[in-house]
Amino acid sequence: MTAPQPLNDQEIRAFVCRHTDVFQDQQMLQVEEISDGNINFVYRVSDGQNSVILKQALPYIRIIGEGWPLPVDRIRIEAQALGFFNMCSPNSSPEVLHFERSQHVILMEDIGDYHNLRHVLIRGDKPTSIGSQLGQFLAMLHYTSSDFLLDSIAKKCMVASYLNPQLCSISEEVYFLDPFCDHERNNVSQGVRSMAQALWQDDELKLGVTQLRYQFMNDAQVLLHGDLHTGSVFVTQSAFKVIDPEFAFYGPAGFDLGVLLANLLLSYASQVGKSHVAQRDETQAYLIDQIEQLVNSYFGEFDALLQAKINDPVLQQQGFDTLFLAGVRESAMGFAGIEMTRRTIGIAHVADLDEIEDDERKTLAEMLSLTLAASLIKQRTKLTTTADLAALIKDCQASLPG
Repeated sequence: MTAPQPLNDQEIRAFVCRHTDVFQDQQMLQVEEISDGNINFVYRVSDGQNSVILKQALPYIRIIGEGWPLPVDRIRIEAQALGFFNMCSPNSSPEVLHFERSQHVILMEDIGDYHNLRHVLIRGDKPTSIGSQLGQFLAMLHYTSSDFLLDSIAKKCMVASYLNPQLCSISEEVYFLDPFCDHERNNVSQGVRSMAQALWQDDELKLGVTQLRYQFMNDAQVLLHGDLHTGSVFVTQSAFKVIDPEFAFYGPAGFDLGVLLANLLLSYASQVGKSHVAQRDETQAYLIDQIEQLVNSYFGEFDALLQAKINDPVLQQQGFDTLFLAGVRESAMGFAGIEMTRRTIGIAHVADLDEIEDDERKTLAEMLSLTLAASLIKQRTKLTTTADLAALIKDCQASLPG
């Protein structure tokens, strides 16, 4: 049986004209492949004035081919999640113009005026209030999809509609398994190999990782984006769009917050790679501010939503909301440490660290990342305020050699 193939340019033009009224003349359309991630095929279709994005899922990972099969249902989950995000927080994600289940294709709004947040931060740009905006977005998403608002049947139907076992299985391996053992998929720089080897033998750390993995596998608290790093956020100076929720599923609320927090911390750690001290200090101060905004706005918004409305009478028990949010904070710190570890020595690195040209400075940045990561996992129960987190960050940086 012949494997499904990517749509060709002619098929893409015909599909776009069949399912939108954006364009008048099919023959005038230009098709450009802009696939940036590892998994799917993504195209921009334009007539020079207007444009849309077409995303196609095939039953394998794009950069590997048929040797690594992947279910095409991920594109259905992505389309569904994008719609839910925009329902919770209008204009927070690209608008889905059409979803074609039979061809595993999403047609969506082009957000070409927005820029990849990871690249923006690497460039040294400083979008204002992005931490606060993303914290509010996550709080609204998590509250709206939770037992606090939904009745039991509606919540369980939501859980069922976002079952994503194959992609969750990938996450369970690349987050919680590979980076914490000497796995063949890992990518460990020579400068931090001794740190990695010590980490692999650290039973206290690995017990924390085990606890967090168990939460990830079993705590169906809220709808998660599932892969919310800074490359999944596109920004202008005043707005944002969240993209690529194909890993969406119901899981522990702290996971999304922790992954996003980790990627801001990875950007912070990467500043050690800069030789200009004043520029480094200015950027790190900005990132600390955005981290504090992210965490404070998330918990402030979630708390306000809980104070305003909890539908389940049992969950209205005085004090439960406080215990719930404390648990989310604790797990978020731990998940942040796991994300930082995997992005430093696992299979999928980040450009923030990998693009540091000076080998010694890159090693220092990776050392800071791993030191912070281990501290976040081990000390997650003690990090009850953003002041605690800021102090930990400063202490870890001060511990670096030189």
